[in-house]
Amino acid sequence: MVAPILPQLAQAFHTESGTIGLAVPAYLLPYGVMTLLWGPLSDRIGRRPIILGSLLTFAALTAGTVLSDTAGMFMLMRLVTRAAASGVVPISLALIGDVVPFAQRGRAFG
Repeated sequence: MVAPILPQLAQAFHTESGTIGLAVPAYLLPYGVMTLLWGPLSDRIGRRPIILGSLLTFAALTAGTVLSDTAGMFMLMRLVTRAAASGVVPISLALIGDVVPFAQRGRAFG
C-alpha cells in the first residue's frame, strides 16, 4: 500500500522519490529471508508462540513506524516490521497443515 503514496512520502521526508522507493523492497526482502528462520524455529518451539510473537511485534512496530522522522528511519522500520510479520502467514499455513486433514485443507486455506 506504500507504492501509491511514494511521492507524498518523498515530500514529507524531504527526499527523492527514488530514495523513498527503497521502502518497497525494504518491506519485501525480509519476508523471504525470515521465513527461513521462522519455519525451523516453529518446528522446535511450536507454531503458536511464533504466530503470536510475530503478530504482537508486527503491531507494535507498525504503530512505531508513524514516529519515523527521516526516510532512513522509515525504511528501517519497514524492514524490521516485515521481518516480524513474516512469521504470521507462513507459520499459520503450516499450522493448518498440522491440524486439518488433507481432504479438508482447501476449505481451511480459503
